[in-house]
Amino acid sequence: MTTKYMDESQNTSPEKDNRSHISDTFHAKFSFQNQIPDYILVSSSGTHFYVHRSFLVGSSSNDFGSLFKSVSPIVGDAGLALPRVGESNLLPKSSVSQSSAVLDAILSSIYKVPSDGNYSLSLFDLLDSITSLFAFGIALDSVLISSAPLYQEIVALSDQSPLCIYTTAAEYGLDDIAVAVSAQLLNLPLTSISEDEVQRMGPVYLKRLVNMQAHRATFLKTLLLQFPEAHSDKAECTVADRSMLAAAWTVALAGLTWEIGAGTSEKVLRSAFAPLLAHAACDECRELVSARVEEIMYDWAEAKTTI
Repeated sequence: MTTKYMDESQNTSPEKDNRSHISDTFHAKFSFQNQIPDYILVSSSGTHFYVHRSFLVGSSSNDFGSLFKSVSPIVGDAGLALPRVGESNLLPKSSVSQSSAVLDAILSSIYKVPSDGNYSLSLFDLLDSITSLFAFGIALDSVLISSAPLYQEIVALSDQSPLCIYTTAAEYGLDDIAVAVSAQLLNLPLTSISEDEVQRMGPVYLKRLVNMQAHRATFLKTLLLQFPEAHSDKAECTVADRSMLAAAWTVALAGLTWEIGAGTSEKVLRSAFAPLLAHAACDECRELVSARVEEIMYDWAEAKTTI
């Protein structure tokens, strides 16, 4: 995403009354490291965010998207001087393309302060925040750690569009997010991934996704091919009886052929094996079948569900 901005430090037109469009968090009196704001970022909807130029530049690898590169020192009527609180009309400002919600999320992540509770971030906003942080030269692994609110919000919404989040995380090397979200992609048809998504996520993360699904499906097949144990001969349960039970297990497996996959549910598996108990000739056979089914359920639940 290209960051659009406009330097308005030389704007001589009367400043509009923006009192109703000032960030609740990043306002004119927002002190950080004992410094008052010396710059204003204006969101696409006109909300003013008061920030500290030197801190943002120091946190960025590209002068905050080259936003401050051509900005001159602040000059007032008395010459070179920093503005005092209440002299916000002296501050240079730039308009950026990000919405108020996204800009708040970005700045909150960089400053590591609570975000403004007035904004409700959509999935689009969250992904735009990642793209914008990158565009502003912020090291993503320094702000999108697992304890960060932005990270947690992204993962919390992963069920809405997991492939979109996975692709974005892969594109920017956000491995923790990609791993967390991959659990939502167990049933994803790999053929549904678009060419653009393949290019964005790259060969490494595509391969990890493919391998996750393949390894889980193979593991489940291995579990299912392990038949229940057989007991010794009894008068009421002959070899022929146990052979019929084994055949019924094989039929159940055949019925699962199109269901076996990385995301096969416990409900599907239990439904397939439930009828087997009717084929058991004795109580011990029923106990052995039930025990094997429970072993499968346990091992399947414990299997790795992420890339």
